[in-house]
Amino acid sequence: MKKIHYFLLASFITLLYWVLDAYAHLLIAQSTWMHALLLQTPYSTPLMTSLTAVLLFFATLIPLLFKQKPQKESADEFNALEKLSKLLFASLATKFNVIKAQEKIEELLHLEGSLLFIYEKENFSLYNENEFIKSTFRSKDIFPFRTNNERSVVEEVAVRCFIEKAPFAKDAIKINKMPITLFSFLLKEEETQTIVGNLMLASSDPDFIEKHQPLINKYILMLTFVLSLAFKKEHLEKLNEQYSNENGSFDKILNVLNYEKIDEYLFYEFKRHKRYRTELTLMLIEINMFENLSKVFPQDSIVTFKKEFIQLVHKYIREVDIFGKWSKNRFAILLPDSDFRSAMGLAKKLQGILETTKFSKVGKISCSYGITSLAPKDTLGSLKARAENALVRATIHEGNAIEVKLQHGSLDDNPL
Repeated sequence: MKKIHYFLLASFITLLYWVLDAYAHLLIAQSTWMHALLLQTPYSTPLMTSLTAVLLFFATLIPLLFKQKPQKESADEFNALEKLSKLLFASLATKFNVIKAQEKIEELLHLEGSLLFIYEKENFSLYNENEFIKSTFRSKDIFPFRTNNERSVVEEVAVRCFIEKAPFAKDAIKINKMPITLFSFLLKEEETQTIVGNLMLASSDPDFIEKHQPLINKYILMLTFVLSLAFKKEHLEKLNEQYSNENGSFDKILNVLNYEKIDEYLFYEFKRHKRYRTELTLMLIEINMFENLSKVFPQDSIVTFKKEFIQLVHKYIREVDIFGKWSKNRFAILLPDSDFRSAMGLAKKLQGILETTKFSKVGKISCSYGITSLAPKDTLGSLKARAENALVRATIHEGNAIEVKLQHGSLDDNPL
């Protein structure tokens, strides 16, 4: 019952007493209703009646002095699983989906917190983050076989679960004198028997968790499937990338030159400059907020976006220009027989194009540009370092920024 309901009930009881008392005096004194209600009959006792009314009013409010334990609403298994499956299998990045599903399970089961651990051979790490984790863990990476006398009680339970690999564990602990029960569930693939990790649920009401054990078991099956699929996919992509780097000069996934080939062209142009005094400009491009995009969108969407970006750049460079990957989220353009002014013009052109371009998966993006030109006293190392330095300075502006850094100074071009 809400507080307002208690006040309404107290007022009603007090008023009812007042009216009944007035009616009794009305019958005894043969008076009028007005005199009886105002305690003006010969038999009225104003002090006693008022005191009794006040006592009745406050007596009705006594339950408010005691803190009532809120009733936890039971989760409907079918609807809960439907909500959780939509979150887990949404068309976003796996980590984003899993974290949202963890937040939902915390809400449905009224948990103090949920902890998702990913197991490696010799250590394990926390996959998600919440207030409970922040208060009980000092680090997201845990090395169970290292001596550590400063582990929290929750960390100790997590380490024991990692070592024992038990399918289920239940531990009663206290955190800040508050009793908490930790339910630990091993995440293990049924077909391959591969252990993915562990899901730990922290609750102050263990009976409520045990009541919803069937829901938790079904959620664990879905969670294990999603995580194992994501890890297999990630492993396959690493193998493909490694194969591309070891077998040729072309990134077969993105259909673009890789760093090794770009470096070969750079060496060739450097030698040409030394012999014929030709000009050479190196421009590095970094996709802003790329790490955030990788966290929100699935890997397929990121690959599609990169391909679209590469195709877009190819449209606006010369046939003699050399374009390729510099690192994971950086690209390079070599502009033979061109100085930094030509590169600035190209960068500004790309700026304008990106402002009006909406990529199919991630929408609009912006880039940072670091530009330098080869100088007579340069080495290949100094040229690369200066280009990297220019790009770092451009990224500080956190937007459509162009930084030109030459051997004897730098030029800034920061668009409004």
